[in-house]
Amino acid sequence: FRGQGFMTPALNLAADFGLKTMNLSRVYAITTKSNLKAVALLERSGFTKMADLEGDEVEYVACF
Repeated sequence: FRGQGFMTPALNLAADFGLKTMNLSRVYAITTKSNLKAVALLERSGFTKMADLEGDEVEYVACF
């Protein structure tokens, strides 16, 4: 199912549900810097890079 565009709307729905329905103030995501597809997905979905973590990991956050 790679490259068929399923993850962008799925991530947007999950983040929207957490922020609006569950009244979360933030939604966090952690991935590796080398996972370029995940990094692009997070940035495309409005997540902001917050921190470089240990090793190859990076933290993103959504605050809508």
